[in-house]
Amino acid sequence: MNFEKELAAHNLVHFGWQLEEFNHTLLNESHVVYFRDFKNVSERVVTLNKASFSDSAIRTTTKMDHLVSVITNSIKIWKARVLHPRENAVFTDALTQYIKNIITYRLFVQAAEPDERFHMIINIYGTKKRHEVNIRPVIARSESLILTHREFRNFSENVFIHDRTHNPRWFK
Repeated sequence: MNFEKELAAHNLVHFGWQLEEFNHTLLNESHVVYFRDFKNVSERVVTLNKASFSDSAIRTTTKMDHLVSVITNSIKIWKARVLHPRENAVFTDALTQYIKNIITYRLFVQAAEPDERFHMIINIYGTKKRHEVNIRPVIARSESLILTHREFRNFSENVFIHDRTHNPRWFK
């Protein structure tokens, strides 16, 4: 195990996360994305290297439905196994493009300090239609390297409650 992976493992455990395989980058050089899949009952945390994220050009030609499909299919695969390197690259690209193309991120960039880390929480809601999901991104601002598991669950739960109240059609 290399030093970066050991450090990432230590930090994840320290903040209340169980270590599973994820794309390890140094937390102090990364944005952090947390997933809570209400449909498949799973949680996941991944990191995106800030420099790589910033260097990635926005592609407006890719449809958001496709990006959401890639992201949610990757999360389903995680329940069974670790993503292969090629699958991880496709997932990371789709996640980066998704984030850069949403209003939530654009509003964050307008208010953020240069090089500020974001903590994006993405709730995934299933619908009664078999293969349909809605995903709900929010950005939490925090000076911490990573949100504690409790902080993540609180943010996620508050968003879920808000969405059930104000967007009931998402759950039909």
